[in-house]
Formats: sequence, structure tokens, C-alpha cells
Amino acid sequence: MSKPHLDLRRLDRDLAKDAKRFDALAPGGKPATGLMAAVRDNLDALVALQASGVTWNAIAAGLTMQGFTTSDGRPLTGTQITGIVSSVRRQEIRRAAKAAVRLARGDLKPPPDQPVNERRLRLSPDLVAGADVQGRGDANLITTEEEIRRVRLSELQHLLKKP
Repeated sequence: MSKPHLDLRRLDRDLAKDAKRFDALAPGGKPATGLMAAVRDNLDALVALQASGVTWNAIAAGLTMQGFTTSDGRPLTGTQITGIVSSVRRQEIRRAAKAAVRLARGDLKPPPDQPVNERRLRLSPDLVAGADVQGRGDANLITTEEEIRRVRLSELQHLLKKP
């Protein structure tokens, strides 16, 4: 009996098809339609439309005309739109609560767009750039913190060497 041969090109092709199939699925295993993302991105505008007197059924009909449908291809209803809007609002509340808890924790770094509340360390006055170092005069001013550290360390080298 012969051993089966592994065709790597076919395996890559099959896995790529499989990945595309799973990428298009929503968390419940149904095909993703993009409706949730569209509602999330335009929630304020949809709520403003409804507040101005447009019914959720009319909004659902408009979304259906633009190509949004249920996962099985049926047109949207007003009840489905209100359910999605409520779901998006709940998600926003949960995200805000999680973000508040995260910001309150001292052991986690703040998000990059948040300023750090810690004070910035400063050099002592005798190490500030522009100070006269060892009587060298104004012609040889040290300009960076790294240079200042190196000069100060070289001045202390005789203390650091072992006899």
C-alpha cells in the first residue's frame, strides 16, 4: 500500500478558501452582512433621523434599498434595527465601563492617546545644559543630557576603580 502524497500547493489553496469562509461569519456563525458596523459607525445619524420623525421601519426600508439585509437575505424590519441600535448602545456602555476600570488600574500603562499623570524627572540645576562644566568656559557648552552624564561619570571614575 502506498503512502499518501502531501500536495502543499493544494493545501495552501484549500486553507485560503477555508479562511475566507470563516472571515465572513459573524460571531453567531451566520454570514456577516456589515449591518452592525454600519449602524455602529452611523448611530448618531440614525437616531437623529428617528428623532426627526422618520420611523424605524422607514429607516430599515432605506437600509434594505442600499443593500443591507439579514444574514439569510431577507429585508430588514424596524424591530431588527431597534434591536441592533440597542445592542450597539449596550456595547458602548460596556466598552466605556471597561475603559474606566482600566484607567483606574495603576499597574497598566495608559492608552497612547492619554497623557501620563506622572511628573517628569528633571536634571539637577548643576547638570542643566548651559551650565559651566569644570571651568571650560562658554565656548564648550554641553548640549545634551547624555553628554552631561558622561562628563560627570568621567569625573568620578577615580572613585569607581578598584585598587
